[in-house]
Amino acid sequence: MEYLFLFLLASAGMTIIVTKSLIFKPIRDYFSFHEGNSAKDKINKFIHKLLTCPLCFGFHAGIITVCLMHFDWGMWICYGFASSFFAWFTWKFAEAR
Repeated sequence: MEYLFLFLLASAGMTIIVTKSLIFKPIRDYFSFHEGNSAKDKINKFIHKLLTCPLCFGFHAGIITVCLMHFDWGMWICYGFASSFFAWFTWKFAEAR
């Protein structure tokens, strides 16, 4: 049960970090400026959608989290993502009050 809780928190934390944080903003912005019909432009549009959509990225974050949880060093990363989500959630909760 504790692994399920860690999995959910870590996946959510990774999703928020990639899709909403300032750290990843330059990467998201890089892929947003490519407009056109070439194959490269279509790939860039796809990557931009993936990096800005929490639902879309959340699926991939779940896959990555499951893979990370099978390694000792990966668990440390998962705890970091889980901590990030909990901090974000707490901040949003306090901000709403």
